[in-house]
Amino acid sequence: LKAPYVENVHDVKNYDATVVGVPFDGGCTYRAGTRFGPQGIRRISALYTPYNYEKGIDLREQMTLCDAGDVFTIPANLEKSFDQISNAVAHIASTGSFPIILGGDHSIGFPTV
Repeated sequence: LKAPYVENVHDVKNYDATVVGVPFDGGCTYRAGTRFGPQGIRRISALYTPYNYEKGIDLREQMTLCDAGDVFTIPANLEKSFDQISNAVAHIASTGSFPIILGGDHSIGFPTV
């Protein structure tokens, strides 16, 4: 993503959008592994530029973006993991920064809303 990593989560208020990873695959019943999604997205996005040649738009000129790292999830405990995810997204949204969630499985949609 080539976005600066924010070590202090209180600093996300200084950015328009905050990327947060949710490495969780507790809702999968057959093929686990979506917990590696945030790491994979970050790794592959390093190969690309934020400039869109078709539209002539550079995202870095339009908005500020930071990366807050991953939410700590507990693989065997769905309820506590969902609480962690909800609290993280709520904190980011309460600061005025738009949360961008890089996920794991589809079950993380429930706690992020």
